[in-house]
Amino acid sequence: MGAVRGRADRLLRWYPATWRSRYGEELTALLEDTYGDGRVPVGQRLSLAGRGLHERARRSALIAGDGDPARRARSGSLVVLCSWPAFVIAGGAFAKYAEHWDAATPPSARWLPAAAYDVVVAGAVAGATVVALGALVALPAFVSFLRAGRWRELRAAVAVAVALTALSVTATVGAVLWAHGQSTVQRNTTSVLGLGLGGAFALCLVATLAAWCTAVVAAVGRLELSGRSLQVEGALAVALLGAMAAVTAGTVTWWAALATSAPRVLSDNLLGSWGPGLAPVLVGAGLLMTAGLSAATVGVVRVVRALPSLTP
Repeated sequence: MGAVRGRADRLLRWYPATWRSRYGEELTALLEDTYGDGRVPVGQRLSLAGRGLHERARRSALIAGDGDPARRARSGSLVVLCSWPAFVIAGGAFAKYAEHWDAATPPSARWLPAAAYDVVVAGAVAGATVVALGALVALPAFVSFLRAGRWRELRAAVAVAVALTALSVTATVGAVLWAHGQSTVQRNTTSVLGLGLGGAFALCLVATLAAWCTAVVAAVGRLELSGRSLQVEGALAVALLGAMAAVTAGTVTWWAALATSAPRVLSDNLLGSWGPGLAPVLVGAGLLMTAGLSAATVGVVRVVRALPSLTP
């Protein structure tokens, strides 16, 4: 029975701790009665995982359900905030890819991609500013949260994020030192080692962003935010969507302009090209931006519908 209970406990880890403490014993008993010492079918495992993740999202306020306007506004703002890391990743890939693009572009054809690149930079700065302002608005509620002695509720999530941040910083320093030890030709030449190190470095950064996003969602879902604060956060969510749209539009315009006037820029880079104008890095960045923009739009729609019913 110990092995059976251990297996059930592993499956229940998909659910938040508060849910497990309340319903875990009942679900464990049900699994033991249904499957005994046999294997839990894959379909049932996937069902438990999906329901557990849904419950985590609901507890963190990412899913609004049919709750009150305050919950819907908070949920929509969180969805927009969680979409921003996709743009951080995609924007970083775009910035690295677009280095020295003007050197291979005819002077007469530089004005449009230059303007588009400036739009991307402006959108990124505006988005980062909006996120910082949102943090300032939530800061008083977070301080009250800490004074209430509830830090332990976030300790695990923040510890993971801090550990991954330390790993990312170490990896960044290592990458810079490695790059400085290579010649220009070596740095610009694709190799299995270079791709492997670059992929590991990218995964480390993505994991760090995901960990901090998880910690922020866990924190915001527990804060006592006033109606006025939620109104401001909702307005900032709309502004962040605008910044995301600007970054996306600038990236697409830069891409299209160079595909027409200087296609060499889109092929003389890491991983080359999949076809005319189809640079893998840009395709990946574009897909990330599209996914982030779509999710943020859903969040903003939720916010806009909830704001008129909010009371300060």
